[in-house]
Amino acid sequence: MGFTVAIPPHAQPGARLATCVCLHGGSGSAAWVVDTLRFQDHVWEATQRSGLPAFALVSADAGDTAWRRSRSGDPQAMLLDELLPLVRDRYGVGMGSLATTGWSIGGFGSLHLAEQHPRPFAAVAAVSPAISRSKAVGSRDAAATDVVAHADRLRAMAVRVDCGRSDSFAAATEQLVSVLDGHAQGGLSVGCHDLSFRHRVAGRQAAFLAGALAAAMTR
Repeated sequence: MGFTVAIPPHAQPGARLATCVCLHGGSGSAAWVVDTLRFQDHVWEATQRSGLPAFALVSADAGDTAWRRSRSGDPQAMLLDELLPLVRDRYGVGMGSLATTGWSIGGFGSLHLAEQHPRPFAAVAAVSPAISRSKAVGSRDAAATDVVAHADRLRAMAVRVDCGRSDSFAAATEQLVSVLDGHAQGGLSVGCHDLSFRHRVAGRQAAFLAGALAAAMTR
């Protein structure tokens, strides 16, 4: 699978660099994060304004897994057991605190990843998460991926969820925010399930992640 790594300018070799694992949407790829959304630019701008340390970005291609374990593979194991050790060894990335973020099905994936493996992550930020409650009913596998039902597992970390009010996933996102009962930042705002909305909230998403990662690095 392809992957991308974005390292902040002037990062010191061997430094304990905070890192965010980025999960692309269903029609995207690892390269979408840095080439289309250019999330690294939003991170740099947000950290320059706040004075917080910039952080590295790591993303990988999901194939047809939709960030769920399936016959096609286990994307969570790929990220945690293969990709992160590889980028630590090759680039020195991932030595500090960790967060995860994602868009659309990647937004679902980031929530699912953080719920299943809360210990490594200081924060999760999901944008336009493709949460479908109806698919989470009726089978053991589907229930295991119901991120609303397992939302209490996120309370040990910082959480941000952003979704457009005109997004088809707005109702399920609102359920998630309600279950978290004030723990999550963000919420619903004007917008649809499109790139325009993702650009609009990217600065706030980046600033949130920078603050959460910086706080975790001081613990």
